[in-house]
Amino acid sequence: MRTSISLITFLFLLLVFPVSAFAQYESQDYLPLTQAELKKRFPLRYVGTLGRERPGYFDSISDTPVGASLRIGPSGAVITKTNDDNVAITGKDKRQREWRVQLDPSTLFYACRFYEADLDRNGTRDALLLYPTGGNGLAPTSHLLAITFNEIGRPVTFEADGYFQDVSGEIFDLVDLNHNGRAELIYMNFDDGYWITNIYEVKHARWQRIVGRHGNRSYPLYTRFTFNENHKPTVPKRGRHPVAPDLSQHNQLH
Repeated sequence: MRTSISLITFLFLLLVFPVSAFAQYESQDYLPLTQAELKKRFPLRYVGTLGRERPGYFDSISDTPVGASLRIGPSGAVITKTNDDNVAITGKDKRQREWRVQLDPSTLFYACRFYEADLDRNGTRDALLLYPTGGNGLAPTSHLLAITFNEIGRPVTFEADGYFQDVSGEIFDLVDLNHNGRAELIYMNFDDGYWITNIYEVKHARWQRIVGRHGNRSYPLYTRFTFNENHKPTVPKRGRHPVAPDLSQHNQLH
């Protein structure tokens, strides 16, 4: 009986509150990590924003236009308009061969924020882009694109749709829980009555889902949807089968 009432309450809240805002912050209400863990944010350098439009549920920070050049890859990169009026990031690898990462057209429509950092601690600065999806209901509110670089300086791209939030020039969902200097992404999704929390860590330019022990916890973690916010991890009840996609990467070159 409690389960059915909770679901009705959940649907009711979607009707009376702005649905995208509800989805973005609802995930944090069911995040089973402590405040001490969440303070272990991975440091990023905000370098500017491309575009101007942003849905109201996105935090308002002091945006500045992103410049034409980025300090990423072995020798830097440039942001250029393509022949079809879209945007690409281009640069050269360690062998002076050109590489190109084509951006989604929505990066021009929405306000796409650019960040720089050495995400995988391999000595090469990477890029991270965050912009709205425009999704409604429980649809993910943010699109994240990470551009890392492998051993020869070729880009490896990782993309995820989620409820990611930028706060004061940092990203709430990007952490370093085990203090090894490599970025970890908190990835949450809702399925079969549970919020599922997975951790992805980047190593050698590629992101992999953590399965099992990591830091002080074992992943994935599950939190039951209840009347009030709930941060207590649990084991799904018998007959429940909440699932999450696996975004782990294989070899990928550009």
